[in-house]
Amino acid sequence: MAHFKIGNLLYNKEKIEEAIKHFLETFKINEKNYYATYNMAKCYMDLKKYENALEWFNQSINIERHYYYSWLSKGRVLYEMKKYEEAIESFKKSIQLNRTKSSGYFYIGQCYYLMKNDEEAKKFLDECISMDGEHFRARFLRAKIYEKEKQKKEAIKLLK
Repeated sequence: MAHFKIGNLLYNKEKIEEAIKHFLETFKINEKNYYATYNMAKCYMDLKKYENALEWFNQSINIERHYYYSWLSKGRVLYEMKKYEEAIESFKKSIQLNRTKSSGYFYIGQCYYLMKNDEEAKKFLDECISMDGEHFRARFLRAKIYEKEKQKKEAIKLLK
């Protein structure tokens, strides 16, 4: 457990490479510690080493399939890798596990927007905004779709 705590302290001090070593030691001691695998994945994600991050998020999910943050973060990695279809599936799984968080809806909407599927993007962005009316990024992206649809008044309302 000492390695895990040290890894967290180092991560919080942004000493990512050092944190990885301690999370790896934690994993060697207990391969069922999904927090260690999740934190390892977060480290690689912060370093933009997305292949490594994806591998560790998958490991975390294999240990504990019901950990919302592993699915959400895996989706974010896939999003960064521009694998939008796969990212959407991961975000949908995160929503199944926790319907009270708006993040999954936002990221799905963003993926559909980037895939130029505005109809699907609108559904998920609207759901995100209904859950969190202050979600600026969702409001901004939804306003961009309103502008494309020549609905400037609706876009302006969202940005106020």
